[in-house]
Amino acid sequence: MTTRRIPNVLLKQAREEKGWTQRRLALELDVDEKTVQSWERGTRFPSLEYRKQLSDLLGKPLEQLGLLPLEKQKQPASQEMLSAPSTGDLSFTLQKVQLSSMLLEKGDFLSSSKRQLISRNDVNRQRMLTRVFNFWISGVLAHSLYQHNLLPLALQEQPDVLVNPWQDTVRESMLPAKPLPEGTHITHMYEEADGELLILGEPGAGKTTLLLELTNHLLQQARQDALSPLPIVFNLSSWGKKRTSLHVWLLDELHTKYQVPHQVARRWIEDEQLALLLDGLDEMQATHRLACIEAINQYRQVHGLVPVVVCSRTAEYLNQPVRLVLNKAISIQPLSAQQVNKYVERGGEALIALKVAMQRDPGLQELAENPLMLTTLAMTYHGESAAEQILPDSSVLIHYLVFETYVKRVLQRRGSKGQYTPQQTKRYLTWLAKQMQEHAMTEFYLERLQPDWLPPSLLQNYRLLIIRVVFGLEIFVNSSVLGMFRGDSLPDQPGLFSWLGGGHGNTLLDWMAPGLGGGIRGVTSLMIAVGFVMILVVLLVQRRTIPTLSKALVIRGLRSATRSALAVGSVVGVFSGCILGFSGGIGYGLYRGVGTGLFAGLLISMMRILMTLLRSEAETQQSKSYSFSLSTRLVNIVCFSICGACGFGSIYAWQFGHINHFVVIYALIIGFFFGIVAGAANGIDIIPGLGVSIKPAEIVKWEAPWSQTGNLIRQGSLLGGVILGGVVLMLTSISSSFYGWHYGVQFGLIYGVIVGCIGSIAAMFTGFFSAGWLSELIDDQRQFVKPNEGIRRSIRHALFAGGIFGSVGGLTGGVICSMAFGLAGIPGWPILGAGFAIAIGIVFAHKFFAFYGGIAWLEHYVLRALLWLKGEIPWNYVAFLDYAAERILLRKVAGGYMFFHRLLLDYFASAHTDTPLSEHLL
Repeated sequence: MTTRRIPNVLLKQAREEKGWTQRRLALELDVDEKTVQSWERGTRFPSLEYRKQLSDLLGKPLEQLGLLPLEKQKQPASQEMLSAPSTGDLSFTLQKVQLSSMLLEKGDFLSSSKRQLISRNDVNRQRMLTRVFNFWISGVLAHSLYQHNLLPLALQEQPDVLVNPWQDTVRESMLPAKPLPEGTHITHMYEEADGELLILGEPGAGKTTLLLELTNHLLQQARQDALSPLPIVFNLSSWGKKRTSLHVWLLDELHTKYQVPHQVARRWIEDEQLALLLDGLDEMQATHRLACIEAINQYRQVHGLVPVVVCSRTAEYLNQPVRLVLNKAISIQPLSAQQVNKYVERGGEALIALKVAMQRDPGLQELAENPLMLTTLAMTYHGESAAEQILPDSSVLIHYLVFETYVKRVLQRRGSKGQYTPQQTKRYLTWLAKQMQEHAMTEFYLERLQPDWLPPSLLQNYRLLIIRVVFGLEIFVNSSVLGMFRGDSLPDQPGLFSWLGGGHGNTLLDWMAPGLGGGIRGVTSLMIAVGFVMILVVLLVQRRTIPTLSKALVIRGLRSATRSALAVGSVVGVFSGCILGFSGGIGYGLYRGVGTGLFAGLLISMMRILMTLLRSEAETQQSKSYSFSLSTRLVNIVCFSICGACGFGSIYAWQFGHINHFVVIYALIIGFFFGIVAGAANGIDIIPGLGVSIKPAEIVKWEAPWSQTGNLIRQGSLLGGVILGGVVLMLTSISSSFYGWHYGVQFGLIYGVIVGCIGSIAAMFTGFFSAGWLSELIDDQRQFVKPNEGIRRSIRHALFAGGIFGSVGGLTGGVICSMAFGLAGIPGWPILGAGFAIAIGIVFAHKFFAFYGGIAWLEHYVLRALLWLKGEIPWNYVAFLDYAAERILLRKVAGGYMFFHRLLLDYFASAHTDTPLSEHLL
């Protein structure tokens, strides 16, 4: 059932029986009049403290005032402790957190009988409360309290930093700031402000800790009272990246950070069931803070009764020309000298060095007024017999000197492994802090490393390296697959089909044995079909559907294909003719050169026309935006030629059992072909976006795209028809020039139809597979349990995708090919089908492995290798991050890391690794 806001008629009647107005009751309770109004409207529910006071003032028990929670139970003393206001004492606060955790785990807030009666909405509410508690209270607040053993914070009310809609009437915003009574707790101010509160403070003053103490109180209240809103902590730094309306941002944050389904999140927001605890207004870029404040104010115009608490550093907030529209604002005041001395005295002998240092240096006493700096000083001097004198010249420098001393001490004291020197540790953390600051990150997850973390001088080199590695592997695999077909064309040399029982030579192909001509005999001619599938799968596996074809696209594709065929075919033909002419004479070289050039032109023309038909305009423009110098192209030609030669030559050498001149000659020709296509003819454009951003396949799912089946069949058939017509025309022309029109027409027509059918079916299946297989990033990195889990998931998903789609694609392709050759009257169709199943299976497996996680995995580790060579990170980065966390420089957050405090991040981000920071500041 949805939580409804029911007016509290009983409370209103009791007040009226007393003869009091809402203002009079508010004065008696020392709260705002609007707070009383919200209680009577049912939009707020009084805390335990105010319930007791209401009962005393109005002279009636809680049940007669309508102030018993819906889930009221007799609670043990331990639960009463959880509801009591905090005194600020560390031991008491820790007891609250521990007791809260125990009760949440045991489920003592609801009996088993009542749990069976609650609705699905109540279950969602209880799960959300547990989720917020586990992360923010158990995971952050308890750890912070353990590390920051602080005294109660002094608070000051500041009405002048807000916009009050009633300021023209009551002139409240004109009132000066006033200190609040000692011991005033944040929950009291929250009630006073009717849930509309701004918390300001200097860096390290304890703003987030105060916010989380309030969160803990509201969580317990929401557990006991079904009418209380759900307290949810949000970090505004992510709003600065999206800059949408607050409503949309809240919906997205609930879904991505807390994994709340959109439907549930939308209902909570629209029904105003949330208490918004917004931290980190100062953590976004300065240019976005004004817009964020305006977004919060606009949200409150529509949802004015929703509790909203905002945290910010004082200066960052006051520098904005617009103010928040909230009821009250408080600022955290520095610790008094008495509080600091009491803290140090309580530390006993362990803090004697700090006591002596502060007596010698008044600057340290002033610095210790900041809670974080006090704990930092305590950890720095803890256990020291004498303190080093720190004589700062400026208030800015002293903060850095303390952190400098703190870093030095923790690296010396904690552990003796010595796996990283202090200089290395500072260098690595300095680089990390600068990157996190530049990219507005509070948490660092290793799988989120991106190429733009590299220095500009290395960014282009990284992209070139990725292109060469990815295409080098691509060419090696493709040339190896093509090499399996070549051996069967020789009378006494085994190849793929002879291994499958088809015999040596081209007898398997019957009347098609002569092949294309010009030395490209029957089995070698089958490379055309395999090459076509290779190109098709690479282009379609990158998209979720087959694009709509048009006449203009076909014409443009034919023009591009003609230009590329003439250029590449001529170059490859001349090169192969010269190579073969040395061993077989000028005539043999001329004959084979023409045949090889025509074959190369046919393959590159298929690639070009498919690239034109299947790529979007945006992808085409993106590929044009990348230009390479002549020297870079020459290096690419050499690299890709070597990869192609090694792939093709290794299969040939395996077939021969050794390396001979035959292996070398054809390896050089095939290698040169791949080098020219990828290195000089912009063949690398077939995979756009390499080395630009890393997108690991962190989560995958399969959703059969049945709704797209009709379109896939139509577009696949149309694509197959276009290719069929072009291939028939080219095969007929080429083969007729060598064997005459009778054979040429028959070979071109039959083999063209086979290639067209194979391509059409391959397009349909590839489109179906890629449309149904979804791989993407996890929105909430906190789901990661271990460091770099996203990259490990990516390689596992890549292997899975390659194995599944390689098997399915290979079997499907083998069946289609065997049927096509059988219908063409080729007696060896079963063997041909089995051979194509192996080849197409390898193609599908490699492409799906690469595009569904494999390339991202490779890009990640190449990026880390470059950063390691640059000296920015160690080789085993996870071990170093764990090392820094052990030394209280970083803090682990699920599978990621964050600096111990933002001030520590600022310290490292401003540091120079070669000399102490203090020397640069001086």
